[in-house]
Amino acid sequence: MDRYASMSVQFSRGCPFDCEFCNVTAMFGHRPRTKTPDQVIAELDGLCRAGWRGAVFFVDDNFIGNKRALKEELLPTLIQWQKGRRGTAFYTEASINLADDAELMRLMVEAGFNKVFVGIETPEEAGLAECNKRQNQKRNLIADVKRIQRAGLEVQGGFIIGFDSDTPTIFARQIEFIQKSGIVTAMVGLLQALREYQPPKLSCSLSWSNFMAFLRANLRLGIFGRERFQYWGLLLWTSFHRPTLFPLAVTLAIYGHHFRRTCRVLGL
Repeated sequence: MDRYASMSVQFSRGCPFDCEFCNVTAMFGHRPRTKTPDQVIAELDGLCRAGWRGAVFFVDDNFIGNKRALKEELLPTLIQWQKGRRGTAFYTEASINLADDAELMRLMVEAGFNKVFVGIETPEEAGLAECNKRQNQKRNLIADVKRIQRAGLEVQGGFIIGFDSDTPTIFARQIEFIQKSGIVTAMVGLLQALREYQPPKLSCSLSWSNFMAFLRANLRLGIFGRERFQYWGLLLWTSFHRPTLFPLAVTLAIYGHHFRRTCRVLGL
């Protein structure tokens, strides 16, 4: 993804949709709340003053949640801001109904947007209904993707596997959809419950086997491992913020090490 995530700005927060697997609306509500164009330009100018010359990611939950504000306020302002500059590339995420608005896509491209992340989730209608992804239902999703692409926006797609309605054929269906749509960056994730796990507070003595496992983890992950900086960062953060979860943090770090090792062996 190049350096898109390195520098970011935001125009809106909140989403009009209510996908069951997503916690955005639970945290920020259904009504998108927008910044003024002046606030966004101030953020962009601040990045420029700091020396940033790369692409910028608009981290909105759904960039097109308020189309009127985009068309009438922000995008015309960004188009003017881009004039006289070498051209700053923008990247954002939006719902698939972006494909329905040719004028909006034209303005986005003129303002400097060249990539958009779209939550496709699944090509199966049953899965879309199950997760309440109404905006994706009863649409020709491949045609929608191609319409966005033809407008000048590279589509990066998000996909989910693991809905209750999924059958073993879902893997081939997902691959077929990605191939036919021409999505070059497809992020496929396993559906799982949002992490609200609250471990019980148990008082237990440190066993010799656990102590040796901790020493081996420090050696393999903390000294020789490619993830050593992340490993020590995790342990330090846990020590200060969630000290009772320190054993769990070590355990999950070891899990991650084995998962990555398995992927390398399998060539994944």
